[in-house]
Amino acid sequence: MAFAGGELETEVLQALKRLSQASVREILRDIRRPLAYTTVATVLDRLYHKKLLTRSRVKGERGLRYVYKFAPDTSLTKRAVASTLKRLVNTFGPSVIPTVYQRLDTISAKEREELKRKIRQKEK
Repeated sequence: MAFAGGELETEVLQALKRLSQASVREILRDIRRPLAYTTVATVLDRLYHKKLLTRSRVKGERGLRYVYKFAPDTSLTKRAVASTLKRLVNTFGPSVIPTVYQRLDTISAKEREELKRKIRQKEK
């Protein structure tokens, strides 16, 4: 299941990352732009069904509500990166690849070595 995050999904995920765990209202307050409660609730529900988030019911001021947090899935980052790269290539064509390679200069030597190791493993 690939992560195909749109702008709003990305914004919601960034808010959730800042908050660690949050309800729809807490995310709405964090985003600080006019959005309908139902819009954010729908985005969170879709992310939950994509297995990117977990949720639990808790009793709040207005009754039961869901509190969301990131799923303990270590492949989340891999899926998000793979999906993002695929969308970049689909949108801009293969010419985007050199730009991605240029950005590799910004990662640490340790991260670069780990990336090289993984590439060698894939080539075997």
